[in-house]
Amino acid sequence: MLTGTELFTPHDLDLSWKEKGGKHEQLIKPAWVRIDNLRVMADFTQQLYLGMPSYGEWIEEKWNKHSKRTN
Repeated sequence: MLTGTELFTPHDLDLSWKEKGGKHEQLIKPAWVRIDNLRVMADFTQQLYLGMPSYGEWIEEKWNKHSKRTN
């Protein structure tokens, strides 16, 4: 999901998110984050604007449910 922040950024998106602060800045802060990766950007914008868990959290929950059923 993209908003005006992402679509109309005058420079790099990571700089816009840092300037915006809050959760935007927290997501982009770690040095390993590559916002130019579409999969990462999709994950982050879904967390920010739709309140969804991160992909990592979602897949872990799915795995835990699966492993409980098979045990």
